Amino acid sequence: MEDQMDWLIDRDGTNSTRTGPSDDISGGGHYVYIETSGSACQQNKMAILQSECMDIQTAEGTCHLSFYYHMYGVNTNQLTLQISFDGGLNWTNLWSLTGDQGDRWFQQYIDLSDFDGQVALFRFLGRSGFGFRGDIALDEIVFYGPQGVGLGNRVYYADFDQDSFGNPEDSLL
Repeated sequence: MEDQMDWLIDRDGTNSTRTGPSDDISGGGHYVYIETSGSACQQNKMAILQSECMDIQTAEGTCHLSFYYHMYGVNTNQLTLQISFDGGLNWTNLWSLTGDQGDRWFQQYIDLSDFDGQVALFRFLGRSGFGFRGDIALDEIVFYGPQGVGLGNRVYYADFDQDSFGNPEDSLL
């Protein structure tokens, strides 16, 4: 699967009306999102946000992934969470949601206890819809139990010029 657009880091709301969050879940911070307006972002494109390798251990009790998502706008398409145990060659869906969920943040918990003792990659797939009112955002992505064992292969860039693509001179990680 090809990464066709970028996850962008933002604060204080996206530029389009009646889509996207007005702030992060905690208020005053940052979140990542896909911008679905503008000529640079074509319809029905995929943005991939991938984790580093995670060693999943349930010995300490809780073992889950928690995140907040925001999917607001009449053109909202799909957000999917996948897991891979072979370095990203094959992926399995853990969770997926399609369509407008309203102008609010929702928290989702994914139980990882079935994967105890395995090393895995995780990725979010955000798919743009067929119109500019379809921004999808993520915030406070937290692993409870698993430990990182390697660096991810993504660098994130700020979109200061609002063209829906980051500038390599403005890296955030």
